[in-house]
Amino acid sequence: MNRLNKREGGLFLLAVIARLFFLWVLIIKAGEKLLDVVLKGDAFGYYNLALNLRYLFTLIIPETTFFSDYFLRSPGYPIFLATILYTFAKSPFAIIIFQAIFSGLSAVLIYRIARLMNLPGLVGMGSALFFSVEPIMVITSNSILSETLFLFLLLLFIYFLFRSVQKNDFRKKNFLILGLLLGFNILVRPILYPLLLLFALFLVYLVYKRFTVVQTGLRMLIFLAGAYIFIFPWLLRNKLVFDSWSISSISGVHLYYSYAVPFYAYQHDIINKDLAEKELDQKIKPQLVGNRYDLRNNNTYKKFGREIILSDPLKYGFFHLANTTSFFMSNGYRNIPRELGFTVKSPPLNYSFIRLLLTGKISGLLEFFKNNKFQFAAFIIGNLTWLLINLFLIVGVIKGFLFEPDKAKKTFITLFILLIGYFAITAGPEAYYKMRFPVNPFIFILAFYGLERFLSRFPAYANR
Repeated sequence: MNRLNKREGGLFLLAVIARLFFLWVLIIKAGEKLLDVVLKGDAFGYYNLALNLRYLFTLIIPETTFFSDYFLRSPGYPIFLATILYTFAKSPFAIIIFQAIFSGLSAVLIYRIARLMNLPGLVGMGSALFFSVEPIMVITSNSILSETLFLFLLLLFIYFLFRSVQKNDFRKKNFLILGLLLGFNILVRPILYPLLLLFALFLVYLVYKRFTVVQTGLRMLIFLAGAYIFIFPWLLRNKLVFDSWSISSISGVHLYYSYAVPFYAYQHDIINKDLAEKELDQKIKPQLVGNRYDLRNNNTYKKFGREIILSDPLKYGFFHLANTTSFFMSNGYRNIPRELGFTVKSPPLNYSFIRLLLTGKISGLLEFFKNNKFQFAAFIIGNLTWLLINLFLIVGVIKGFLFEPDKAKKTFITLFILLIGYFAITAGPEAYYKMRFPVNPFIFILAFYGLERFLSRFPAYANR
C-alpha cells in the first residue's frame, strides 16, 4: 500500500480511535477482571497457543487444558500473536493495539477497493466510515480472535487483485503475491481453503483472453505455488502425525456440531441443543480415538453428520435456509450493554429469533427483554440498522448483477456476491453475526451502492 491521503488518513484514525475508545471503556468497566474479559472463550486458547510458540517453540503441550486447540486451530493466527509477544510484550493488550491498527488499514482498503471499482464517492466513504464505527466490528477487534487479521488479509488480497485488473498488470510476480496472501490467510482460518480453486478459476477468467494457454497456465501454477508455500508444510505435518491431509479438524467438527446436531434437535423437538448433543454423543463417542477433536476423527464426524442430514434432506434444506437468514439479520447489538457492563444478565439460551420462531418458543425472549430495557433498546436499534443494510444490499445486488453496464464493475460485484453467499451457506444453521464478520465489508460496499442507486432516482441528489 502506498501512502495515505488526508481522507484515508482520517478513516484510519477514526477506526483506530473507535477501537481504542472501546478498550478504554472496557478497562474502566471491567477493572481487575479485565484480563478475564479479554481472554474469555476461544481467545484464551489462542493466547496460550501463542505463549507456547513464544517460549517453548511448540503449539501445545500434550495433555494440557488447551490440547483440543492443537487439532482445531491452524497455525497462522498463533504465529501472528507469538510474533507480537516476542517483539513487544507479553501483555495481550499489545495484540489488541496491533489489531486496532490493522482495522484502520482495513478501513482504508475498503475505501480503495470501492474506488478501484469506480463506484461513486458515497459508496467508498460510506462503507469505510460505517466499518470504522460499527459496534460489533469495533468490539470484535478488541478480542484476541482471528477475525481481524483474517479480514485484513482478505481485503489486502482483494485490493491487489482489483488493482492488477484496473492497471492491466498481470505480471507473474503479482500472481505470486496473491498466492502468498491467500495461502497464509488459509492458515489463519481454513474456511478459505475450498475457495482456493474458485479464486484460481476467477484469475483464469480475468487473463485467458490476454495470454496464450501456456502463459495463463504458468500464472495459475505460480499463484497455486505461492499459496501452497504456506499450506503444504502444514498439510504434510498433519499427514505424518495424524494420517490426515486436512488443515484442521474443524471441517468435520463444524459439520457435526453446527449442522447435524441443531437439525437433530429440530427434528425431535428438543429445545436445548446441548441435550441433543449429549444424546448423539452416546452414539459417536465409541468410534472416536484419543481427543474428541483429533484429526483422525474428522471422517467419523463427517460420516455421522451426513447420516443425520440425509435422513430427511428436504426438511434439512428448509431448516438450513431458514436459519441462514440469521447470517444476514443477526447483529449482536443486544449483547453490547452486557459487554459494556450496563447489565450482567444474558438472554436465555437458544435465543436466535429464527430458531425460536421455528420451535414456537418466542415468549421466553420477550419476557427477558421486558425486564431489561437497555438490551431491548439495543435489540431494536440493531435489527432496524441491519434491516436497512439488507434492504439496500438487495438493491445493490440486483442493480450491480443485472443492470450494471460496466463489465469490470459487474465482475467485481459478482465476486462479492459469491463470497457473501459462500460464507452464508457454510455458516449453516448456527449462523450468527460473528460468522458474517469476514464479508461485512463487501456487504457494506454493496449496501451503500444500493443506497446510492436508490438516491440517484431523486433529482435533488442526482443534480447535486
